[in-house]
Amino acid sequence: MSLKKTYEGLEVSIYTAEVEYLGRSVIKRHDTDRQHIVIDRVPESIQVGELYVVLIQGKNLMWEYSSRVAKDGTGFVFMLFKGREKEDRRQTRYPVSTTAYIDELFVDGNFYELMTNLPTQVVNMSREGIRIRAPKNTLLIGSKFSIKMKLGDKERLFEAVVANMQNKDGDEEYGCHLVWKADAGDNS
Repeated sequence: MSLKKTYEGLEVSIYTAEVEYLGRSVIKRHDTDRQHIVIDRVPESIQVGELYVVLIQGKNLMWEYSSRVAKDGTGFVFMLFKGREKEDRRQTRYPVSTTAYIDELFVDGNFYELMTNLPTQVVNMSREGIRIRAPKNTLLIGSKFSIKMKLGDKERLFEAVVANMQNKDGDEEYGCHLVWKADAGDNS
């Protein structure tokens, strides 16, 4: 009987070595002796032999690994190495450097589309939150808004609520809870 943990059935997020988000999938198979995983869907941009960062999301913990990709008869195999357990995942944020656009604000129970999309800079993201940089007085704590951004090869649409804000170099950084996520154009 093996006492090693298995990651089968857990969600995995895949990033480039530069921590650019590529996609999310589910682990189909985990070889605990060789520390290899096989996932059900592989982002199109994955290249054999390249270095990636994978985040495996358990019920109460998250594990982060560096990984190289190989291909065998069953598909793409991620060889895990340099791993560490990440505790308190609500605090775990990963740097993202992309421009995003606020296109709707929620006021008095209704969404209002802005005449001009408001550009913001995404500073970091986690599974449940996002930190953006925008001009001062753009949003207030409790403001609800929708924001579009490109992550990997897809444009994503998020709905968020501002939880905190702080001054940064003449702008404001807004820490926000994500309340809804979809691919842009997806009406679900």
